[in-house]
Amino acid sequence: NAGNKIISDLQVIGCTVKTTGASSVAVGGTGTGGVLSTCIATNTIRLQGIVVRNCQIEGPGYVGGFIGVSQRSNTGAAMSRIYVAEDVTVTSENQAAGGLFGYADRLDLKDSASGAAVSAGSEAGGLIGHLELLENEIVANLKNVYYKGSVYASQDYAGGVIGKLNSGSVRLTDSHMQNILVAADVRTGGENISLWVNNTVSTSSAGTGLIYI
Repeated sequence: NAGNKIISDLQVIGCTVKTTGASSVAVGGTGTGGVLSTCIATNTIRLQGIVVRNCQIEGPGYVGGFIGVSQRSNTGAAMSRIYVAEDVTVTSENQAAGGLFGYADRLDLKDSASGAAVSAGSEAGGLIGHLELLENEIVANLKNVYYKGSVYASQDYAGGVIGKLNSGSVRLTDSHMQNILVAADVRTGGENISLWVNNTVSTSSAGTGLIYI
């Protein structure tokens, strides 16, 4: 539970991170992450210059190469220069695994990349497993972010960027994601699969030129 903090110039190399038991995205809920299992920011927090290499990250749900569960209650959180390398595996036994985040409801991320191999029962994403609305809005801004790797959901919802965006009737637009590059092998045992985002708005688009697949 962080406030008015800076975490910078950190490397996590050659480790196994494994969580057993239940996972939850209720306030104060738990996930599994290469750097942080759960980050709940109520004040200003900056995370920058962080690298994860040669790690196996596993949990029952909400597993991220960087952060398992990221929940924000204000706009004072910023992340930049986050890198999860190609020799990292991110595995969720059940739902929500992402190359950077298992679950998030507010993101301000730029100049970052992941090459992790991501797998989950459902909601597997190259960058984010599950992105949730916050106060009925999409409060995510990703800029200059890259994913190259493999994504697999054995049951359903596999995406090159986001496994599942639980957006209701809210549209995802280019204002939320700018200069996103994806080179992914995305597979699922179900029907919902996308090199971009599995969005619950059927009329949403993949962008107008700022998304490169």
